[in-house]
Amino acid sequence: MNIFTPNNGSTKCDSSDSRKHIVFLFLASAIGILYIYHNPARFDALRINYYAFLLILKPYTFYAHIAEFVCITILWLIGHVIGTFFLQFLTKQNTGHKITKTVPLGWGILSFVIFGLALAQCLNRTAIALILAGIFACLGPVVWKRGGFRREKSQEKSWFGTAPWDVILAGFLLMIPLAFAFFCSLMPPTQSDGLRYHLSVPKLYLEHGGFYSIPNIAFSNFPFLIEYLYAIPLAFGLDSTPKMIHASFFLLTIRLIYDMGRRMGCGRSGMYGALLFASVPFASIFASWSFMEMGLTLYTLLTLALCLDAMEEEKKGAGAASRRSIVVCGISGGFLLSCKYTALAPLFLFFLMLAWPGLSVSWKGVQKKLMRAILFGIVVFLVASPWFIKNIVLWGNPVYPFAGGIFPTPNWSRFNDLFFRFHAGMKGHYNELMYSPAWEWIRDAVTLPFRVTFYPGDKIWHPDDFGSWQVGPVWLTLTPLLLLYRSWTPRKVLHLIAGVFLYLVWAYTYRDSRFLLPAMAVMAPLFAVVVEEMVLHRSWTKWCFIAPVFYCLIFTSSVILLPTKNAPWWVVSGTISKDFYLENVCDFTRNPNQAFRWLKENTRAEETVLLHGIEHPFYCPNKFIGADWFNTDPLIAWSWESPSVEGLLEQLRKEKIRYIVYYYGKIKHPGHFQFYRLFRLPPEKGYKFLKEFMEKQYSRMHYPLAYKEWEYRFIQEMNEEEKNSESIQALETLLDGGVLKEVFRFGPEKTAENGQTIQSIGADDGIVIYKMLES
Repeated sequence: MNIFTPNNGSTKCDSSDSRKHIVFLFLASAIGILYIYHNPARFDALRINYYAFLLILKPYTFYAHIAEFVCITILWLIGHVIGTFFLQFLTKQNTGHKITKTVPLGWGILSFVIFGLALAQCLNRTAIALILAGIFACLGPVVWKRGGFRREKSQEKSWFGTAPWDVILAGFLLMIPLAFAFFCSLMPPTQSDGLRYHLSVPKLYLEHGGFYSIPNIAFSNFPFLIEYLYAIPLAFGLDSTPKMIHASFFLLTIRLIYDMGRRMGCGRSGMYGALLFASVPFASIFASWSFMEMGLTLYTLLTLALCLDAMEEEKKGAGAASRRSIVVCGISGGFLLSCKYTALAPLFLFFLMLAWPGLSVSWKGVQKKLMRAILFGIVVFLVASPWFIKNIVLWGNPVYPFAGGIFPTPNWSRFNDLFFRFHAGMKGHYNELMYSPAWEWIRDAVTLPFRVTFYPGDKIWHPDDFGSWQVGPVWLTLTPLLLLYRSWTPRKVLHLIAGVFLYLVWAYTYRDSRFLLPAMAVMAPLFAVVVEEMVLHRSWTKWCFIAPVFYCLIFTSSVILLPTKNAPWWVVSGTISKDFYLENVCDFTRNPNQAFRWLKENTRAEETVLLHGIEHPFYCPNKFIGADWFNTDPLIAWSWESPSVEGLLEQLRKEKIRYIVYYYGKIKHPGHFQFYRLFRLPPEKGYKFLKEFMEKQYSRMHYPLAYKEWEYRFIQEMNEEEKNSESIQALETLLDGGVLKEVFRFGPEKTAENGQTIQSIGADDGIVIYKMLES
């Protein structure tokens, strides 16, 4: 059977076909034009910097990153070996295991091995190397002997020669975002969350020799399945390989979408689905960052795929095979929950899918389905339990730092919790929505898909903010066509249910567009099948799909060619050095790395440094004390305990701090200072002010004049509170009153040897290092 023939073999038109094609043409044209208007591609960047694509072909790009290439290759091999051995043992099948199963399962198991090393306080380069070598030496020959490295014969082998031209074109277009993800992943880590905790915490564990409590980085207590994988290359000084791991999850997700699309339709739907997800404007750039959302997306999609396979096997009467599939599905679900607490939501949906009795009315049938779901749930929580047990032992709270009303949350006050919820609610006007009447909720639900498509960034004329991540116009174009689709099967219906469920979870929790990725991955194969059916009936409709996808790729290309912190070409090709890039180009690292360079050249690594206003400590060369963005800065907390300059100095000496790195440019930046003011108030007073501020966000949007009046009174109350606060006065005197000896300064106040002031090069410029005087 040709893989480009629909699985149902039907091309018969129904009465709704003509309507679908006209609707598709109209929506693609209207939404595409509006999208281009609101999200114009930077063609000037393409015109001016097109030559940058050629820089990547310099030999330096390849020989300078040989260690990263070797490391990621080894990780792929070991992941495949572990996953294949595990599936061979569990399913009693020696062949037929796809890489979209073996590598994710193998990496999940490997992450728990590294987690075990961390708990045993044996996390170091030597132990990791011995573990990797031992795994490959023991399991590699067994997997090889059983045929785990042989490629199965497939009808895909010669698809390129028999595929329709649009599928070949889609394959070529798919290479563009994959190439972007690959080359961008060779950059040094520069993104906020990666420098905050995704990379910083594994690095701290490696320096400590294993797991330990980090009270001022609450997110270090999250499930860290992906981050423990990052610890492997970090142990060998390979800072870019974690980015390549994240890009690998992107590649595996695309391949799994292809498989799922092809299973519901044909080769065209598989390729269209893969291209639809890969062409999301931010996806390829984001995939090259050292985050964990691509891992979360892959495990979500894989767990759904295994869940559907198990349901179909039971329907065919293969009870034993179905139970084995349920176990594998549960293990994948356990890895999903080991990525993030919020994975409980899709896992609950998968549990309901497995428990749903369908048309069965007998108690025996209901009981059988329920036991199947319970088995899934037990396996999920057994696999994910180490993360929760660790938190119970450490904090008495399995989901620390959340659920403060039920469990204890030391080092995480009510203010910290409210600030986290407030920060999450800033996306997509969710803070305003929380205090809106019912009709506003209805309007928000109706307009949300349009807003997240057309207005992803924080624009002056439309202050929606979804994280400035463009999702592309195709998703909004295809959604209404689901109402006209008629060729539904149980698998397609379950894809639709899962996609809608994941969208609703996103819409009413944290409206950052990157958290839409799991829903988009689940819906991509289904949307591709809808397009495939229309293409089979009217061949011209393929352009309604390919044209907006192509524009998304142009948009991504122009973003990557901008001379900003996201541009990989100059630093990856060696045109500029890594240190120059970190100290002069990247916004997140420019000022801190200027100070870190001075520390590296003038201090010993064991000398303790206090970081104030820096929540990106990854490149800090010293032992440091600092806090994450959502935690209270230690210096602020000490000012509450010792509200005097002398008391603060005594506390600094007690902590054996030798230097203070004070990022005053960022702290005093208007966009940051308002939150800093709330943080430095005592927690209960800060909570009161923040809660009032949060409740007034509805007025800010709908009653601006009344909000201005309230804001004036609010600022006056804040000023009065700060004026009467001894702790704030002591803090400001210590940092800005000339109490400490200044040894380094970078920013607007820095002067050249001729006495002239050096001009500021950025809005957040201004960082200083103070040296503690001997007592």
